Amino acid sequence: MIEDQVELDLSRPWPQAPQAPADEQREIPLERTIQAEYDAWRGTEDGIEAWRFIRERGKQLSAAVPPGKRKKGALSIDWLVQLARKELHISVNNDYRALLSRDLIEVHPELSDLIERRRRTAA
Repeated sequence: MIEDQVELDLSRPWPQAPQAPADEQREIPLERTIQAEYDAWRGTEDGIEAWRFIRERGKQLSAAVPPGKRKKGALSIDWLVQLARKELHISVNNDYRALLSRDLIEVHPELSDLIERRRRTAA
């Protein structure tokens, strides 16, 4: 029922949360972005294996698709990542897929007409 609902006064400013005591405050490093985490992961054993696998499979699949049959989205980075996870038994963060596709196209520009990419909205 409507009369049971609490009425909010939105004209007043929201109260500010008290600041944590100085000994409890910590700084969050600004370099902790997906790009920084991805770069660090690429240097790990899993990252090196996954990149090698995705790069080689992408190149193989590109060679298998004749020029007249190429279309955007024909090669899925998601599929390549899932395949790498399954065959190599490794962990790949889903946030890295866009970065992997960008790097894959940078190394193999001929894949740009097979892999669909979106515009990046965040760093």
